[in-house]
Amino acid sequence: MIYHLVNKSKWSKFKLAAFYTTNSLEREGYIHCSFEHQILKVANMFHHGETDLLILCIDSKKIESILKVEDLFGLNENYPHIYGQLPINAIEKVLEFKVDSNGYFILPDLNPISELTVKHKEWT
Repeated sequence: MIYHLVNKSKWSKFKLAAFYTTNSLEREGYIHCSFEHQILKVANMFHHGETDLLILCIDSKKIESILKVEDLFGLNENYPHIYGQLPINAIEKVLEFKVDSNGYFILPDLNPISELTVKHKEWT
């Protein structure tokens, strides 16, 4: 499982589409993602204080594009990058990313949800 952060208004434009895409795909050639242990660091570094963030939980086996795990910024840490559009059916779960009183993110339960919920696209 890999994860992608997106604000609610952007996600609302794609949740009924066949594929999800980002500005970074056009600009840099890939969609930025994280592994579970990287989510909080990325969220607090780039989205601190935002209150409309969502976590897309992605089944990497369902990605049709090239998925590379790489360190493109010399951070001594590898991140997953999707080189192409993300099929909506690869998204297993969409979670609200809540913040504490200081604007820092609180990691929600990332456990997979039932197949029934995914089939009916009843996102949380």
